[in-house]
Amino acid sequence: MLGLSYGAALTFYLVAPLAIGWWTRRYRGGAWWLFGVGALTFLASQMVHLPLLQLIGKLPIRPPAPWLALPINGAIIGLAAGLCEEWARYATFRWVLPRNRTFRDALSVGAGHGGVEVLLLGLLLGTGLISALAWQRAGLENLGLPAEQLPLAKARLAAMFQIPVFLPLVGVVERCVTVPFHVAMTTLVAHGVRAGRLWPVWLAVALHAGLDAFVVLFKPGSLDWRIAVYYLAGAAVSAAVLVWISRREARS
Repeated sequence: MLGLSYGAALTFYLVAPLAIGWWTRRYRGGAWWLFGVGALTFLASQMVHLPLLQLIGKLPIRPPAPWLALPINGAIIGLAAGLCEEWARYATFRWVLPRNRTFRDALSVGAGHGGVEVLLLGLLLGTGLISALAWQRAGLENLGLPAEQLPLAKARLAAMFQIPVFLPLVGVVERCVTVPFHVAMTTLVAHGVRAGRLWPVWLAVALHAGLDAFVVLFKPGSLDWRIAVYYLAGAAVSAAVLVWISRREARS
């Protein structure tokens, strides 16, 4: 059963990005090249985001109380993600796509932004599974690992195949929330650029930071009411932003 769960998750990660792009093209009149621009926007944002996280990790941040360590860490990590990704979207619409700022265009760009993240997660999962199966078949004792590292390697390999059956699918459900969220934030930023206002961009930063901070605080990974709150909050925010943007554009 765990194999089926892993297989379903991997299939989703590899197929969903293309399905999302096809949907925006087929039913929303989007363009594949805008989907590609969105994907490149995400990759460009990570060229700043990942080094920034490494820098933050080296900072001597000392919370005033031990119980504040996790909330402060969540707020910092969430804000870093929000700033890097939302301002990357702003730069894309401000300078790369001066003639492609409509709601329809933003759907394609947002789908590419969220879709490439899903694809990368699928590639990571796939390579991890292939490596784990290869190590399991060859035997960790035959890989030349130092003796002191062998128990830890065995424990990690065993843990990968002893997790609850549903756990690989938790990531799938999470992506079903985060991809629409990416699309919603893209439409919000595009609206701000189109209107010549920065508050929609800062709103997108705040919403993005809040959602990512929640992940750090509660670490979704098992069935818990807080996971349901996280998913529902993400879905509600995405739906509200998309409806608001579509109505605004319909009136203009």
